[in-house]
Amino acid sequence: MALSRYSPVMIIQRAMQKLKRMMRTIKEEITWLNEFGSFDEAKEKIGVWIEGWYNKVYIHSKLGYKSPEAFEAEYFAKERINKAA
Repeated sequence: MALSRYSPVMIIQRAMQKLKRMMRTIKEEITWLNEFGSFDEAKEKIGVWIEGWYNKVYIHSKLGYKSPEAFEAEYFAKERINKAA
């Protein structure tokens, strides 16, 4: 059985760093640039931004500075080529 070189604490700390970075991005891109009439309006606009922009178009460094859509398209194109070969 192989042991992970990361302790559970290190894994949790890294997850928290990612979460904090995403929250900062939401603040910079949505909350600081808009005025919301209600909590429900803010929740709706943030959800639309996450689903429609951040998860599809927003460029991510972990994906080689590509959007998730571009990264997936490239990945599946390579998979089709590998299966055909």
